[in-house]
Amino acid sequence: MGKTPVQIDHTTREFDNRIDLFKKAVPRTDVLMLALTNQNNDIEEMFFDLLTKRSIDNATGINLDIIGKIIGLSRYSGQTDTSYRLDLKAWVKYLFSQGEINTLTFVLQNLTDSVNVILEEYFPGAVIMFFDGTILNADNLHNIMDNTAAGGIRLDLIWFDSDRFRYDSGPGFDIGLYAFAIGGW
Repeated sequence: MGKTPVQIDHTTREFDNRIDLFKKAVPRTDVLMLALTNQNNDIEEMFFDLLTKRSIDNATGINLDIIGKIIGLSRYSGQTDTSYRLDLKAWVKYLFSQGEINTLTFVLQNLTDSVNVILEEYFPGAVIMFFDGTILNADNLHNIMDNTAAGGIRLDLIWFDSDRFRYDSGPGFDIGLYAFAIGGW
């Protein structure tokens, strides 16, 4: 990304940069300069707000809704700005995804507010993702995750909670493609 923008105080800058002739001039020139530079400060503040408060990281309320409308993801009723901001970031990752593992994990983690996301790859072309978050709309979640994965990859999502049951004795039910699905994963 680019440099962080810095807001300029035009009044201070103009008074510091005026020539000696105006420094010694009548106080009316100071009043005139103050009137002109205050207008510039107002314009600077307005443009600075546009520059800094219209990004996903800094926008709030209606500005965040407008960003969501632009990229095609609406806020669900009662959703907080923080939650919606995470959804928008995940949506942007989804839009630019080419099936990378980090992107799959990031999108699933943010769409479900998961603490634990485990991704396992199986040859040829299968991925199982385990997660412990909240599912608001299972069909929508699976469609988004399926579109985030690379073409031709089978993606299975398995939700688990912290009180899961599974066998822990040696080889057998604990290994293989769907080992964790047996006990509630």
